[in-house]
Amino acid sequence: MNDIFKNMQVSVGCGYLSDFPSYKRKVWQEKYIYFLLWRFFGRMKNEMFYGRSWKDTTIKEFIR
Repeated sequence: MNDIFKNMQVSVGCGYLSDFPSYKRKVWQEKYIYFLLWRFFGRMKNEMFYGRSWKDTTIKEFIR
């Protein structure tokens, strides 16, 4: 099992967990990137399970 605090500590380059308040902006940016990736891949997974044909779908339609 991964420790999310250790992963975030490595991602933002923070030496100690107690230094997180001074790295607040970097932590929020990392969390936002994780959120966008989670949202994108979650949507892709849901759409792929429903057996839809993607042949005529544009990127704009997919994002919507």
